[in-house]
Amino acid sequence: MEFVQIKLTEKQIIGLLAAADEINQIRENSHDGFYQTGPETTAKLDAAARKYDLSGYDEFKTIRANVIQVFTGYDDVTKRYVGREQLIRLQVARIKADRRIPANEKVHEIEITEAQRQCTIPAIRFRSNIDLVHEHYAPLRSSDFQK
Repeated sequence: MEFVQIKLTEKQIIGLLAAADEINQIRENSHDGFYQTGPETTAKLDAAARKYDLSGYDEFKTIRANVIQVFTGYDDVTKRYVGREQLIRLQVARIKADRRIPANEKVHEIEITEAQRQCTIPAIRFRSNIDLVHEHYAPLRSSDFQK
């Protein structure tokens, strides 16, 4: 996950949440690829982001990446940031302890969870991002900004 880490602001989180539906709609209706957009689609994405006080689609993507970075270490059960490695350990322990999951499925679930370690994600540079994401946790989790 390579991106520019920024110190998130309240305004950026609100803009991300507000712009997400419209930006997703533009991307879904576009014939462009996910990572490569043509000039017409780019103009629409920039206009949508600007409508919600962002400088453009690039800022939307940067904010999105920084929020997702926090989510990679955010425990949805305890609703707090524990760090990525600790979260993986917690998830594995919960899978092992869950009596509802058949043994053969547990092995598979544990393999999938532990495979997350292979994706390198840099340490969070701005600890204030964790607090800001925590403050907006519910709307961020229920939002489609991650599409």
